Amino acid sequence: EFAGQPWLVFQPISHLQARGFAVRRDVHPENSQGLKLARRYDGTVGFDSYFQLGDFMSGYVHPEFQVNESQNDGRIVEGQLKLKLNNVAMRLGRESIWWGPGYHGSLLFSNNAPPLNQFRIATAEPIILPWFLKHLGPTRLELLYARLENNRDLPNAMLGAWRVDFSPFPFLELGAARVVQFGGEGRPSLTPLDYLKVLFVSSDDPNDKFNTNQIYSLDATLRFHDVDRFIPLSKDLTLYAELGVDDTCCKNIVWPLKPAYLVGLYLPNLFGRDDSELRVEWSSSTSFTYTHSIYTTGFSFDGFPLGHYMGAKGQDLYIRGTERILPKLQIGTEFGYAKVGSTQIAQVNLPRAEQEYWGADISYRPTQALSVLLGYRYNQ
Repeated sequence: EFAGQPWLVFQPISHLQARGFAVRRDVHPENSQGLKLARRYDGTVGFDSYFQLGDFMSGYVHPEFQVNESQNDGRIVEGQLKLKLNNVAMRLGRESIWWGPGYHGSLLFSNNAPPLNQFRIATAEPIILPWFLKHLGPTRLELLYARLENNRDLPNAMLGAWRVDFSPFPFLELGAARVVQFGGEGRPSLTPLDYLKVLFVSSDDPNDKFNTNQIYSLDATLRFHDVDRFIPLSKDLTLYAELGVDDTCCKNIVWPLKPAYLVGLYLPNLFGRDDSELRVEWSSSTSFTYTHSIYTTGFSFDGFPLGHYMGAKGQDLYIRGTERILPKLQIGTEFGYAKVGSTQIAQVNLPRAEQEYWGADISYRPTQALSVLLGYRYNQ
């Protein structure tokens, strides 16, 4: 981000985006940063402003304005200040989080909900750990804290989370993460040291400050090259999977009880063509996923699941193919089937909303600075 840049850079408008929607009913598109569309017509206009100071500070802000038949609204979708010292990067602000290899969803954090106000500290570049840990390969470390909204069962509850990514072999990437939902009005107060302890300490006592909503995830990505010698379907192939654990068994903080999972297949050059791609992804969650007996609103923000949009007891099948028919023109088709549940424990056994849709889109990039996308989705 900073290497080779001038001492001072300021771009009042680094990106400009205009979107128009026509929908037959009120919808909340998945993985759209909490976007809510009203029936009939909606339009949004947004832009990014960016600055950089030397090799140690940068920041940006992304406001967006939305217009429909009933109201006009504006919001700061994202905005952050980033400080960098050696190989440590600190971020303060509002930003979407996506942890895991999934494309149409992620079990721990995705961009389905509105971005959280947060503090993050991470390695700016992968590091090699000392001693025998060097065999883990290039490693990234990240820690974050975020505050949830006021309009929920326990107002202003907090999230603390950490993630480790490492690659012991060129073809293998592994990740482990944990998020803890804690605090909030009506819960026991915490000392400054407790904000660190809560990431590693747990309790079964409902009145204990360390009785928290804990979610773990493990993920792996395998990349194979030149597989067309054995499978004439694609030159390269990527397999990925994620396991999500919201509750554990037998007084054990590791052994999963009713885990959620996500598996995916990605073919970046279908039938040996560099301009053709195919992706298939399947996800499934249980009644334990994203729910909690104390934090009854669940693992959500502003009514949206913070992880996979399918919520509790959900399922999601997603298939997408793309073809670049001209250097600047690409077409895509998709199919999806989902059962979407609630994160609220009182609603976890209610009937789930079923969705089945087909979609097609075409994107055109006449210049490096301009791209146009036209898409259509039919929901049954």
